[in-house]
Amino acid sequence: EGYFWCNESLSRATRDDEEYFAKRCVDALHERGYKCIFIPYFQAGGCEKAESVGFDCTTMQPGLSFQAALQHNPHLSFADFTALCKKYGFGVELEIHQGVKNEQEREKYIALFDSYLRECMNNRMMTETVHTYYQVAGPGVFHYCAHSNLAPVRAVYDKLYKFIKGTLTESDFAPTEPNGDSAETPSADSLTAE
Repeated sequence: EGYFWCNESLSRATRDDEEYFAKRCVDALHERGYKCIFIPYFQAGGCEKAESVGFDCTTMQPGLSFQAALQHNPHLSFADFTALCKKYGFGVELEIHQGVKNEQEREKYIALFDSYLRECMNNRMMTETVHTYYQVAGPGVFHYCAHSNLAPVRAVYDKLYKFIKGTLTESDFAPTEPNGDSAETPSADSLTAE
């Protein structure tokens, strides 16, 4: 059991003693037998202090889905991201944008999510790091994808399922038919069932 440190940085822009405050909170949680995770945004102020604060786990957000500047060259952006994660021992947060639900934006955001998955596969982050997942509020975008009868949307869930299981391969990125159910895919409830 544990807690999530809600602030996405340890920056003095939040408060002058942010690092000290965070450390005191994490220490208090540890004294009570709880853990605390930290999920900073890409290149967040103070993220390099995560270990000294005492967070039990830190995963960083690559930001591709939400930062237009990073979308121009996802491979290059992810190279910087991976180097930073390796330097500080961070895991990866996989994000998906709610634009997947919008017919006009769907293709763009599925492509960005595929970029996350491919880069994580190619950099051994699929199998050798901790993962967290961001899917926006409510039932969430992954839930939407799991229950979609549009094959490209459902394929997002199927690829994520294989990613979590460590079995995703390049062949899983083959184009899907725009409409209809995907063939032989795990059930929408299978991630929580195991």
